[in-house]
Amino acid sequence: MILRVKEILKERGMTIQELADQIQVHRVTLSNSINGNPTLEILQKIAAVFNLSMSELFFDEVQPKTSKVPTKRPEKYYKTQTNRTLKEIIRRIESENKD
Repeated sequence: MILRVKEILKERGMTIQELADQIQVHRVTLSNSINGNPTLEILQKIAAVFNLSMSELFFDEVQPKTSKVPTKRPEKYYKTQTNRTLKEIIRRIESENKD
């Protein structure tokens, strides 16, 4: 899953520590979340700080760099499908929360 939190932080002139302070989590916890282990709660808090939907925290699409599945880190090859699935789950959660 590819979050665009680092890019959003850069656009808004914020640091990871400043965001961590705003959402009341440790910087290491936030860093781990940004790098691929986010919880739904942290995603919701980040989205609220940036005034975005959770789905807007993710890149729209990640294209594999090779046409063959790599042998060292095949999970990177499959991230496109995983991201689409995760974004769909988040959209469903957000739409259920609106109802």
